[in-house]
Amino acid sequence: MTGAILVGATLDGANFKETVGDSDTRFADADLDGASFEKADLSGANLRRAIATNINFIDGLAIGADIRGTDLSNSTLIKSNFTGVTFNNNTDFTGADTTDATGIPVIPVIPVIPV
Repeated sequence: MTGAILVGATLDGANFKETVGDSDTRFADADLDGASFEKADLSGANLRRAIATNINFIDGLAIGADIRGTDLSNSTLIKSNFTGVTFNNNTDFTGADTTDATGIPVIPVIPVIPV
């Protein structure tokens, strides 16, 4: 998987178990709903704006990955490592199971103040 370019691909439910990627691996804008990345190493990979809802990323590595705008809602991220990821306010971890995960970014909530 090293260097794979899957930009915009529809990979719902795909099995990437124990896959190894690198900084040339690109899942930007891909639809990964329900995919399995158990024990995968996506360190440095580009996952910008990917729809990664309901994925299994147990024991996964995403060290230094680019997850700006990535939707990881309702995913299983148990014991995963997100240390040093690049993210923004559109990165979504809503409902994700992050038990024993490390490096999960704290995304600030900006309150809306009525005028």
